[in-house]
Amino acid sequence: MSVVVNESFVRRYLEHTDPLTTRLMLGMPQPGQNKLGSPVAFQIVGVFHDIHNNEKLAGAAQPQMFVSLGQIPWPFVGLAVRTAVDPGAVTSSIRSTLAQVAPNVALMHVQTMREVVDDQMTGDRFGMVLFAGFAGVALLLAALGIYGVMSFAVAQRTHEIGLRMALGAQKNEVVGMIVRGGMRMAVPGMAIGLAGVFVLGRLMHSTLYGVGAVDYASTVLVAAVLFGVGVFASWIPALRSARVDPMVALREE
Repeated sequence: MSVVVNESFVRRYLEHTDPLTTRLMLGMPQPGQNKLGSPVAFQIVGVFHDIHNNEKLAGAAQPQMFVSLGQIPWPFVGLAVRTAVDPGAVTSSIRSTLAQVAPNVALMHVQTMREVVDDQMTGDRFGMVLFAGFAGVALLLAALGIYGVMSFAVAQRTHEIGLRMALGAQKNEVVGMIVRGGMRMAVPGMAIGLAGVFVLGRLMHSTLYGVGAVDYASTVLVAAVLFGVGVFASWIPALRSARVDPMVALREE
């Protein structure tokens, strides 16, 4: 009797052992019974790469072994067909071919690989939408907070701006000064935020399938948005303050 095992099986049970020289004692399933019969020796004849077989895509592959149907007859088997055309268009051809080869076998529960993956990803998609919603709200609140803080900071400098303009400072110089000050505040905040992304990204990596530890495209996009909000939040109040009459600004307390 022969059997093939996957790499996870070798790593867990046969570490530091040549699997092709190993025999496994396996109980034979008994037809119509929920118990195994006497152990039978199975020789490992091959090792295959890890695959996900009825397992969550986001989880680690589990130890598996495959035995030919001729050695252990089983009432239910799975048939995988690879095609270069639309899978739905070949279902009838598969049914007719199977009817010719094995007329007593019924073909049930036909699914494309895309449908199998979609079923597996239903929960992950919900989590992704939930995370995206929270992220969008957090981004909006962060943008509003940055704008409010920068507007308040510029408003507090109205007296200083009036004094500078009374001494001969030009409007574009005042606006540039305020925007540069806002950028000096935004850059350290972005650095701290990016450090948090690299740390917390690993949590997302373990929660959602296909999500890397750091999604560089999304990280750069969000950083650019927040930086733009910081610049915009400095620029608009700066323009408003630069239009104020210096004498009026100097009289304000």
